[in-house]
Amino acid sequence: MPLSFAIKPLHERAPAKGKSDVEKTIASVEALAAKPREQRYVDEDKRKDAWRDACDSEYWLCLCFASHEEKDAFMSAAGLAGLPDKHVDGLDVAERMGIVMPPRKAPPRALRRIGTRMLRFVR
Repeated sequence: MPLSFAIKPLHERAPAKGKSDVEKTIASVEALAAKPREQRYVDEDKRKDAWRDACDSEYWLCLCFASHEEKDAFMSAAGLAGLPDKHVDGLDVAERMGIVMPPRKAPPRALRRIGTRMLRFVR
């Protein structure tokens, strides 16, 4: 039997399994349209608040160095060797430097959305 590499016409092809991207988009739009208008605004505000909290710069700072060696020299000189070198808890730095910080009244906004299991891992 000779091999045939001809492409079958669309009406002869087997239907694709699962929903197509178009069907998923239509379902998403229909689900959104089924919600009351007020609920759509509330949902959108929650998404915007989550993004704003994740990007809020009021409670973090960034130190930049020209090289990995400069960063390591700074971490050693500041007594911070052994701490993570990318994202460091400010309370850990304060403790290493002998700075007494006021007690936290509530967890930082970004940490409120982290599950307790992940929070134990981060702490």
